[in-house]
Amino acid sequence: IMDAPENATLVIGHNAKTKEELASMIHEGRWSEFIREIPVKKGDFIQIDPGTVHAIKGGLLILETQQNSDITYRVYDDRLQNGKPRELHIEKSIDVITVPAKSVEDSVTSATGLPENQLNELYACGYYQIYKLDVNGTCSFAQNYPFLLMSVLEGSGIEATLVAHGHVCGRVELKTEGYPEVRGGSSRRVYLPKGWSDESVCLHLCGIGEGGALTAVRWEEIQR
Repeated sequence: IMDAPENATLVIGHNAKTKEELASMIHEGRWSEFIREIPVKKGDFIQIDPGTVHAIKGGLLILETQQNSDITYRVYDDRLQNGKPRELHIEKSIDVITVPAKSVEDSVTSATGLPENQLNELYACGYYQIYKLDVNGTCSFAQNYPFLLMSVLEGSGIEATLVAHGHVCGRVELKTEGYPEVRGGSSRRVYLPKGWSDESVCLHLCGIGEGGALTAVRWEEIQR
């Protein structure tokens, strides 16, 4: 959770205790009984397991990282698509929803107050790992993964040194006008989010290297 209003909640899980109760609540439209809302605040981390009923509520700013999937089942929806209600998947949803839902205590963990300048593991499974890195000054770490995506959530500016086979292969710097500049090294792509600014930095790096695999990324604070 990157930002949240006071007393914010997120839909995570449900209140049904059995599959029969789950089907009854859904078919009868007892949404206030069925849907479970959990209090959340800035800095919280939520792992949404397969089979989890979930929905984002207004006022929340979140960073969502997910495994590629072409399947989305909707059990309830009040939004329109081309002026028409979007398709629902009632029976398929009932079939795959986990009953009972994971407990509230196991659904939300805090990602604040973690050790600085190291990769802090928030979650790991057979498909992906999620880390949080709080940079204070200068930080470096080995890139031992086949693919690594980094999103900068806060800070007045970030400078990255890209290292391939132990040699510096380029730098990505925040220029004075608020756009990054790639200097030196082999080809790379830099993706800029809409609304890039000095106050809200979010930089994704990928496609590094022509001469070899990326082995490290060093992030440094920019002294402005």
